[in-house]
Amino acid sequence: MPLLEARKLTKRFGGVIAVNELDFAIERGEIVGLIGPNGAGKTTLFNVLSGFLSPTRGKVLFDGLDITGWKPHRIAGKGLVRTFQQNLLIPEMTVLQNITLACHLSSRVNLLGVLLNTRSTRNNEKASLQDANELLGLLELGEVSGELAKNLPHGHQRMLGIGVALAARPRLLMLDEPATGLNAIEMSRQMAIIRQVRDRGTTVLLVEHHMQAVMNTCERILVLDFGRKIAEGTPNEVATNERVIEAYLGAEYAAKRKEPDGQVR
Repeated sequence: MPLLEARKLTKRFGGVIAVNELDFAIERGEIVGLIGPNGAGKTTLFNVLSGFLSPTRGKVLFDGLDITGWKPHRIAGKGLVRTFQQNLLIPEMTVLQNITLACHLSSRVNLLGVLLNTRSTRNNEKASLQDANELLGLLELGEVSGELAKNLPHGHQRMLGIGVALAARPRLLMLDEPATGLNAIEMSRQMAIIRQVRDRGTTVLLVEHHMQAVMNTCERILVLDFGRKIAEGTPNEVATNERVIEAYLGAEYAAKRKEPDGQVR
């Protein structure tokens, strides 16, 4: 059984079809890339899968459970967690405080226990702090744990945003353009950490415009164009797919690739 499955998933905005009869599945332990030209429907698909938009028709299944139309917090509670293109951090809190707070939110602490400072609450507090420090080590943010989030360089902020999502202990982590604004060194480091996240048991669905990052990180890639899936396969299969080349570079470019001498003029 796939971990995530979309069946005939469709989302309309008036007369515009942003996601069109989409079928795909993600298996446990994969890193899957989702790519496509601007306006292909990637962000809309993310919003539908994570419950921020309801589909016009079709189904979303998570671990065999029909979660179509569920609210985002309920979907996240089942283990499907997403990030956003813009970081959702608390700027006046430190790096450690941001992560620890996120760990608390996923620990379901009892309010009465907090007020009474029960043993269970103290144990939860200790466990959350331990989990937070472990995440900071994974994300290579330990040296800046005491810095305010607002004072972090952009690359560290992007990594902290991933850490906040990981604190919810997702089974499937959906990353929405995590490498935006990163230089080549920061991007390479981030992608290496994403592979470590997968190796620790979290499946990853990644939307990213940086093709080098996608091709070097993902084992399988889905390509959308005008809301439809036009290709699916390994990075090499997708990179040489004529429909993908046409979607990105235009029909004229794709046609020239087929000329007898193999040269693009």
